Amino acid sequence: MDDAAGGTTAGLFLQQAGRLASRPLVHYHRLGRWHDLSWIEMREHALRIASGLVAAGVEVGDRVVVLAENRVEWLACQLGLQLAGAVMVPIDPAVGAPTARSIAGTSGAVLAIVSGEALAARLHLTDTLGQIVRMDGEVARWLGTACGGRPYEEVRRRLSALGPGDGATMAFTTGAGGPPRGEVITHGRCVEVVERGVLMLGAGAADGLLLVLPFAAAHGSALVAIAAGATVWVSRGPGLVVDDIRAARPTIVLAGARVLESIRDSAVEEVCGRSSLRRTILARAIAMGRERAAERHAGAWTWLRHLPVDRLVLASVLRRAGGGRLRLLVSDGGELRGEVGEFFQAVGVPVRQGWWCGAGAPGDRPTPAAGERAQWGDS
Repeated sequence: MDDAAGGTTAGLFLQQAGRLASRPLVHYHRLGRWHDLSWIEMREHALRIASGLVAAGVEVGDRVVVLAENRVEWLACQLGLQLAGAVMVPIDPAVGAPTARSIAGTSGAVLAIVSGEALAARLHLTDTLGQIVRMDGEVARWLGTACGGRPYEEVRRRLSALGPGDGATMAFTTGAGGPPRGEVITHGRCVEVVERGVLMLGAGAADGLLLVLPFAAAHGSALVAIAAGATVWVSRGPGLVVDDIRAARPTIVLAGARVLESIRDSAVEEVCGRSSLRRTILARAIAMGRERAAERHAGAWTWLRHLPVDRLVLASVLRRAGGGRLRLLVSDGGELRGEVGEFFQAVGVPVRQGWWCGAGAPGDRPTPAAGERAQWGDS
C-alpha cells in the first residue's frame, strides 16, 4: 500500500498508518463504553470499504454521497472513498430531504452511503443515483470481508495512479433561495489546507481532538488530526459533550458556538453550585483573567499578581471545563457571545471562531481574516 502518491489524502493517511501502526487513531462510544481503533485497524477498515465500493461498481472519479450522523464509520467511509479514487459528497444530516436530493442530483452521485433507513428516505434512486447502501447493512458486510481478490487489486492499482490533481471531495454552497452549487476539491488542495490547519492549530501527536461539529461540515478536521498524528474522539453529540470531555480529556475541541456556551455553563455550575459567594469570586477571577490576557506582554509582575487567582480559581474552572488538558477551542461560524469567548480567554483557553474545517471549500482559511470573526486569545 505504499504505492499511493504523495500530495493526496490517501497517501497522507497510508503514510501515517504505516508509521503509527498500533497507536490509537480514533475513539468512539458504543454499547455503553468507549472503544478505539488503531491506525492499522482503520487502514484495514478503509481498504475493505474501498474494495466494497469497487465491487459495487464505483469507478475512479465517481461521486459518492455520505449522509450520516457522526460515527466512526463516517471516518472509515471517508478514507475508503479516498483509497478507491472516488469523490466524496458529504451531506449534513440536518438538511431536509429536498436539499439532500438536490445535492445528490447536482453532484451526479452514483451511490450514496447512509447511516440507516431514516436518512435513506431523504434520497431517491434515479437514473444516475443507482444505489443507496447503509452503514449498518452493506458497509458492515464490507467490513466483515477480508481484503483480497480483484476488488483489492483494483484498489492497489487506483492508488498507484492517484495524483494531487484528482478529485477528493465536493463542497456545496447554497445561495438565497437558489439551488446548491458544488465545486470539486482536489487531493492536492485538501492536503494543502490540512497542512496549514496543522500549523495554525499547532497540532501534534500528543493532541486529542474531540469532534462535535457535524463531520459533513468539518470532515477536514479529521484529516488535520491524521496529518498531525493526533488522536480523534468522536463525540456522542452536543447533549453529551461535557461527559465526553471528562472521558477524552482532549486538548482541542471543535464544536458549535452553542456547545461552547454549554461547556462554560457546566463548568460554572460545578465550581459554584448555588453559592452566590462562589459566583462572585468566580466573576472577579474571570475579570482578572481578562485583565491579565489583555496585559500579557506587560511583564512578569502582571503574571505574579494574578498567580493566586490562576492557581486557586481559574485552574479549577479549567479542570471542570476541559478535563485538565484543554488548550484550544475551535468554533464554527455561528455567533459566539462575547462573554463566552472572554470566559475561556480568562481561563487560558483561546477560542478560534469561524475556523473552516471542510478541507478545501471555497474561501477556506484555517483562521479568520481580520474583521471577519472574533478570536479570543492566542494559540
